[in-house]
Amino acid sequence: MKQWLGQGILYTNQGAGNLGYRMEKAFLRAFNSGFRRVVLFGSDIPGLTRDHFSKAFTP
Repeated sequence: MKQWLGQGILYTNQGAGNLGYRMEKAFLRAFNSGFRRVVLFGSDIPGLTRDHFSKAFTP
C-alpha cells in the first residue's frame, strides 16, 4: 500500500471482528486521534484508482 499510496498516510491494522465493527473501530480511532476527515476503503476492490482517493479528500 505504501508503495502505491505513499508514505504520508497513516496505515493501521483493522483488527478482529465483523466488517461493521472493524469499520466503526477504525473511524472512532481516527476521529479520537484528532482527524477531521477519514476515508475507509476495501483493498480488495480492483477498480480503485489514485483518482478515487484524491476525490475522497477534495472538499
